[in-house]
Amino acid sequence: INSPVKQVISVTPARDTAHHIYLKSGDTSVYSTGFYNIEYIPEVVRKNKIVHITSEYPMTVHGQYGQNAISGTFTALPVSSWGLEYYIVNIEDGFGVNYPLYPGVYSVPTVTIIAAHNGTAVTITPKATTARGHNADTAFSISLDSGDVYTLSTLNDPNTTGISPDPCSEDLSGTHIYATKPIGVIIAQSHNTLNTCGVGECGDYAVEWLPPISNWDTMYVIPPSVPRLFDVGEQVRFVTAVYATTIYLTDNTGAEHLLGVYSFAGSPD
Repeated sequence: INSPVKQVISVTPARDTAHHIYLKSGDTSVYSTGFYNIEYIPEVVRKNKIVHITSEYPMTVHGQYGQNAISGTFTALPVSSWGLEYYIVNIEDGFGVNYPLYPGVYSVPTVTIIAAHNGTAVTITPKATTARGHNADTAFSISLDSGDVYTLSTLNDPNTTGISPDPCSEDLSGTHIYATKPIGVIIAQSHNTLNTCGVGECGDYAVEWLPPISNWDTMYVIPPSVPRLFDVGEQVRFVTAVYATTIYLTDNTGAEHLLGVYSFAGSPD
């Protein structure tokens, strides 16, 4: 948590009393929420399982899941920037549990929905069969209250019930989410690598907050990443929200390339 001015930050863990953090101008404070996770049971509404952080003046909040080599980091989006409609872009599931160096590690994409208001109705149209048997391209609805959390995952989830996992075939990208009141949406992949379904062995937990469609735009600049080992460059995935969207890429020489015309909303690539 970082503050540009002197102020008191209020942090309220799930089902606990508020704690206060006193920050001076430019101060940064690290707060540990303890060892619990929101993905423990897929597709079950978990009541008040969030950490609520409030302040009188603006602040920034950066999060980290895990405290070892495969931890993932994110910048939290403030509730004021949450929206009603989202299309998901994520990484497909991987092999599953049979990583020789990491027994017990699963490669599972997840989508986590957080409600800020009571009586929030959410309609979800997944692009893959989910861990609890919701069929692809078939909408279903849930109801959330303030602080409630709901996580969607694929058949590769170890908590799948009554369905055989189907590694390397399920992708939640293109999943459509619509809510009657603003929600926050987080995507994650439990064991992400450049080639989850090939020879990739090492992987990292990847996590990021998604902006709602109302905050999307038509131009993005992708900075180059730091080369590492056998990396071949950036891998960019995108999803469209409007029918017949044409995507162009301008490379570092200034040349323009037509990537394609996407004829339906929610088309991932």
